[in-house]
Amino acid sequence: MSDRFKNALITKLNEWIETIPEPDKPIIGIGGGSTLSPRQILQHVNDETPLGQRLTKNWEDLAIEHILNVKVKES
Repeated sequence: MSDRFKNALITKLNEWIETIPEPDKPIIGIGGGSTLSPRQILQHVNDETPLGQRLTKNWEDLAIEHILNVKVKES
């Protein structure tokens, strides 16, 4: 994972949190009955916890996949 991508992701997560009415309300389940709010997601990414690293890697993979799919469709 690149620092540039991680920094861009943190910026976008901060922007997202500023626009939603309840950034502390859980929005996803992560197994075992645990949930995460947008603010908790940001904290995990920021702190580079194992969960934050997985989330960042997944978003990075999705971004790359999206870019590749767009380029293939344009060809």
